[in-house]
Amino acid sequence: MSKYHALLLSLTLGIAWGLLRDARAVDFTLVWDTEGPTCDPAQQRCADTFRVKWGQASRSYTNQADTREKTYTVRNWPEGEPFYAVVIAVDAQGEFHPTNEIALAVPNLVTSITPQLPIVSAAPGVLLFSDRTYTLQAPIPAVLGEGAMMFQPANANKLDASATAYTITFGRDALLWLGYDSRQPATGRPGWLRTTPWQDAQATVQTTDVPFALYRRAVRGGEVVALAGNRSDGGLGNTHYLIFVTPPTVGKPYAVEGIIITIR
Repeated sequence: MSKYHALLLSLTLGIAWGLLRDARAVDFTLVWDTEGPTCDPAQQRCADTFRVKWGQASRSYTNQADTREKTYTVRNWPEGEPFYAVVIAVDAQGEFHPTNEIALAVPNLVTSITPQLPIVSAAPGVLLFSDRTYTLQAPIPAVLGEGAMMFQPANANKLDASATAYTITFGRDALLWLGYDSRQPATGRPGWLRTTPWQDAQATVQTTDVPFALYRRAVRGGEVVALAGNRSDGGLGNTHYLIFVTPPTVGKPYAVEGIIITIR
């Protein structure tokens, strides 16, 4: 019997969402399996290292890393950019027995918002609006978390009572959050914000303007959500509402096109 056992490398892909400064980023965790010793009987070669190569174009890899483990995480990959990766067995003679290439593009959390608004990451000191100097204050509510995608509307539009003030298109599953002027009792907040699918998050966003009562709703990838104006449907807020977007609940895995995704 040959002392060499067939080298079987197969890649499975797990994904965890992350943040990179003010831009969205993704962590890809590559996991490969082997049966028996990592050897190729035809070539009589055994791997002592695995080389992970990845980049933005097929078969044209701009990054690589060696590991003795059977997993590797590529961190802070730009959201929406195509991702290609391969794992190659390595011994003293060099590379041999590459896996099939993995190709994936993770859609942006939000693909568009109309009218366009500035986007930042939520953190203490960040401006609330595009036309005011009010800022977020610590602590950011735990249910929302620092780093949430945050839009900066103009506070000059706080009297808008239109049925559609903003239209947001989502590239993948997400949570949409609104902070409303908490000085208003529940009856002074828009009726649409107090009914399904919106839920009271039982949290308050502290700012140098006023405290904002936090509401949230789940949205699906590909869904288009229209947000009515700040003063629509009985709303009496004296400052414009805040808009945040985050990935779904932390730690909750779900499938997209057969790929298991875990939210960090």
